Amino acid sequence: MRKGASSRPGPWRTESYQKEIFDCLADPRVRLIVFRKSTQVGWSAILNAIAGYFIDADPSPILFVQAGKLSAEDYSKTRIAPLIADCRALAEKIAPATKRQGNTLLLKEFPGGFLRFAFATSAKTLRSYPIRILILDEVDGYVDDCEGEGNPIDIATRRTDTFDDAKILIGSTPAKPKGLSQVEDYFDRSDQRYFWVPCPKCGFPQPLVWRDLGEFVPPHEVEHFKGIFGTGAYRLRWEKDDKGAPVPGTVRYHCAHCEYGIDERYKQRMLDAGEWRPRFPGRRDMAGYAVAGFSINALYSPWTSTVWSLMAQEWHEAQDDPEKLKAFVNLRLGEVWNDEERGFKLDDVLAARTESYPLIKPVSAGGIPHWNNQYVPSRCCLIIGTADIQRGGGGRIEAQITGFGPGEESWLIAHEAFMGDASVVDSHGVWGEVDRFFLREWPHESGALLRPEICLVDSGDQTAAVYEFVLPRQIAARRVYACKGIDRLSIPGLAKQGAAKKQFVKLWMIAADAGKDRVYARLKIPPHPKGEPRPGYHHLPDWTTQEYMKQLAGERKTAERDKKTHRYRQRYTQVYVRTEALDLTVYAHGGLFIMQNFIDPARYRNLEKLHAEVIESGKNAPNTVAGKVLPPRRHRVISEGIRV
Repeated sequence: MRKGASSRPGPWRTESYQKEIFDCLADPRVRLIVFRKSTQVGWSAILNAIAGYFIDADPSPILFVQAGKLSAEDYSKTRIAPLIADCRALAEKIAPATKRQGNTLLLKEFPGGFLRFAFATSAKTLRSYPIRILILDEVDGYVDDCEGEGNPIDIATRRTDTFDDAKILIGSTPAKPKGLSQVEDYFDRSDQRYFWVPCPKCGFPQPLVWRDLGEFVPPHEVEHFKGIFGTGAYRLRWEKDDKGAPVPGTVRYHCAHCEYGIDERYKQRMLDAGEWRPRFPGRRDMAGYAVAGFSINALYSPWTSTVWSLMAQEWHEAQDDPEKLKAFVNLRLGEVWNDEERGFKLDDVLAARTESYPLIKPVSAGGIPHWNNQYVPSRCCLIIGTADIQRGGGGRIEAQITGFGPGEESWLIAHEAFMGDASVVDSHGVWGEVDRFFLREWPHESGALLRPEICLVDSGDQTAAVYEFVLPRQIAARRVYACKGIDRLSIPGLAKQGAAKKQFVKLWMIAADAGKDRVYARLKIPPHPKGEPRPGYHHLPDWTTQEYMKQLAGERKTAERDKKTHRYRQRYTQVYVRTEALDLTVYAHGGLFIMQNFIDPARYRNLEKLHAEVIESGKNAPNTVAGKVLPPRRHRVISEGIRV
């Protein structure tokens, strides 16, 4: 292997955990091989060795499938071309890549067969020729449906039907959530082999795992290993400095049996003495062939002796960022991401994060309205109003005020339900109460008074009444607009301007799924232990009710199969009867997106500068004296006595 293509250039060396995969290729009882993996475990080298073997020693038609055309071309250039150039046996069989010789970037012909590259986005490349050796690389990056002809794995697999001795290799790092990962699905149907290595001190065999949940133990041996495996303990441990970061040189893997802290320098010795053990030995497919499934993570990576230390540091850095944590689980552990399995039960998270906002000092009679005698917290610099119409219980309108600050840190400022018939727009009815709620000025901890920069009202129900309410309030002084939630937008982002049926009404379309993704990701961000700013963190006040929390956590992303297209896709489904709190919070994020991308990007994208302006205005506010907040300014009145 040439320098630059590997961290260990030179003659090929088979790692102990790679050998059994090669043995399965020579076993006539095995037709399908599945490799669920992390990064940096030599999967590409395995595939190159397999391709080279069948070109040189057992010539066959080979189809190598990548996720897209660019990745197929890149693999051919950076992996296969150097392999051919550096191996004399292969170079003698495959002519240089020229159309005249029958060899191109995506096709390598040799006596007795060919190596063709295909991509999961092109049905034509997947079904062109009968294939004996099928290599499906990084399948979690494949599209679910290839040009309307079905799953690309199924299309390619059908090309092997004419060969009794066909071999199919499916390998991937998990990149999709629970229920949608194709490599996870195929691995679950295999015999599920894990690589067991002995402890260098006591000799006890065990797989290397990040957290010991016992998922590798065969069902018939659960009682035998009771008390040893399945304890939930983290096996890689380290000492921490005063900031909680791993102390260099202290990272050790702790044996499940004797708890000895194993230094990484012993890893190669452990790997050389290891063996694969199936969880379900003898598991077969419908045709009677064995299905060999292998699972391995970055703890086994033999290329350097610093992988464990790097993983410890990455784990520490990921604790405050759910997206980083998800990437760690996928890329380093080779596992699918599942919120609840990772300890993110949202109800518990929300209940534990409520906090006290700064209290307003006693005000004189006639002081401005406020919510539970609380200031808008100091780090907040703008607030957004949202409303959602509900028909149940005689009718009501749920309204909310959400605050945002630098780093898009956010706060629930107020939430109220106004009871009444929303089909009639009347200043003395429910719409008048909503209007006064949106007009309210909220005292900031600095002394400034904040009003909503934008208000969004869901027009999905009582559309005509919503349009009538927002039409005179779309002016720049109010920015009260109609909105509508849809699953996905045709352009990236959280919002775009749509077309309302009623002339002159501005309607904003809100990407509901993208908004929920953002809200739920930020609800999982843990609070800073010292109360310092945390970008994206969503604050809940101590008056937040349990009902509100249930509504905020009222939907969950699940994998569903479309009855018409038979394709799997992720959908949000309700797990609680009401979800108004979630909808209002999503619309608030949509409102911020509108301000930052359509209304005034220069002002609202720089929240740090806006925050500084609010603090300065609070210092100079003429309406604030020694904690006494004077009545708000008067508002202009239009028809029917409703203020604008």
